[in-house]
Amino acid sequence: MRRVKYFEKAARTYLATEGSHLISFLVLLVDNPVATSISEVYLKINTPKVPTVACRTLEEGIALINDFLHKNN
Repeated sequence: MRRVKYFEKAARTYLATEGSHLISFLVLLVDNPVATSISEVYLKINTPKVPTVACRTLEEGIALINDFLHKNN
């Protein structure tokens, strides 16, 4: 998420439901305090159907995906 300051309810709902039906695990890459806040609110309000986490670095995100893959294969 870059330069996102507002995430419309329709977009949040779509991502939490239909928008993630082909995804097994979702990592939101957040690189600033605003994106961190937006992702925290999104995760609390929308309860995505797939495991979803927010992290600050690409390396952390890749590690989380690898952990998920190892635990679920």
